[in-house]
Amino acid sequence: NFVEHLDQRTGSLDGYIVMEYVGGKSLKEIANARRTGEGRRDPLPVEQACAFGIEALDALGHLHSRSLLYCDFKVDNAIQTEDQLKLIDMGAV
Repeated sequence: NFVEHLDQRTGSLDGYIVMEYVGGKSLKEIANARRTGEGRRDPLPVEQACAFGIEALDALGHLHSRSLLYCDFKVDNAIQTEDQLKLIDMGAV
């Protein structure tokens, strides 16, 4: 449930982290697509909201079981791929 870490360079001023590209929509984009004509968002169906929550909690639990903390959890950093929810922007873990 995480973006794959491909490469990194640290210890210099031009350090970088390379992660896989994850196609799909962020949870923010999914929520924004549900805007009504009045500008408010219709809520997600309960089953879909619960499924997103369970996947996110499973991923966070996996990190916590390894004494890691995901410091940038937000709807922009949760991407729905074809078959799963993936957390991106792992640079602050």
